[in-house]
Amino acid sequence: MNLFRRNPTPEATAGVGSFDLLRARLEVEIPRPAVIAITSSTSLDGAEISARGLAHSLATTGYPTLFIDTVPSIRGSAKPTAGPTLEEIGRQIEPASGGGNLAVLALGDVSLQKTTSQRNIHAALESLRGKFDYVVMNTEVGVASSFSTSVVAAADAVLVAVKTGRRQKAADAQLAALLNRLGVRFLGVLAVDSSITNADSNIIPGPGISKEVRRNSAVHVEKEYAR
Repeated sequence: MNLFRRNPTPEATAGVGSFDLLRARLEVEIPRPAVIAITSSTSLDGAEISARGLAHSLATTGYPTLFIDTVPSIRGSAKPTAGPTLEEIGRQIEPASGGGNLAVLALGDVSLQKTTSQRNIHAALESLRGKFDYVVMNTEVGVASSFSTSVVAAADAVLVAVKTGRRQKAADAQLAALLNRLGVRFLGVLAVDSSITNADSNIIPGPGISKEVRRNSAVHVEKEYAR
């Protein structure tokens, strides 16, 4: 697997796409219900805004969709705290009602992540597949923790966001090697333009906000054939 290609596929060079084009591709290639994990090699590659954009596009076309942010909270404590387990959270959360089809779940609590096993993650995601057509997950940069590794391994498909124009880094090879080792279904690279990564995150609205996703979102998919 190679996250950088000298000769991009025609799909990648066809021009600026949108989250709607990405959504249309997933509708064709990934059977529903599906858990889609989006990760990146660096914090500047736009994985979070790409995950939000995809989730919003899926929700606005009528699919019950859950956006999950698993990036650890800076303020989170690694000290175990009382609270619902991930399996309990998976059973409790329901599709959004009224204002749209997009629900949001933050799983950045470090204590929760440290006390959650791979079995717990599989059980929670299985429960969520019974309620949502799509679960879109923003994961930790470089899949740096055991929790994020387990999340990616449990997903039905994985996309890697890469900011266009940047140089290849050692972290790219490390992430590619990890994804190979996990044996995930790798859909390809999301080439994310700097106009998105540098923009205010409000261009991707959250639940209850009627603001439209910017259709000309400077995101396209480069399908990965090299192994």
